[in-house]
Amino acid sequence: MVFAKYPLSDDFAYEPEFELLYTELTGTISIYLEEHEFQSADEYRSYTHCFYS
Repeated sequence: MVFAKYPLSDDFAYEPEFELLYTELTGTISIYLEEHEFQSADEYRSYTHCFYS
């Protein structure tokens, strides 16, 4: 669990740990998307464009 490691509070955005949480979240999401073969929005538009043009 990503959030369990961080002391979340109303002022958390101003804490140095916020940067670490942000980095960990974006990395986790990127890995998830890659492992599940999600496409970027640009790739999706490019792929579907050939069917609708």
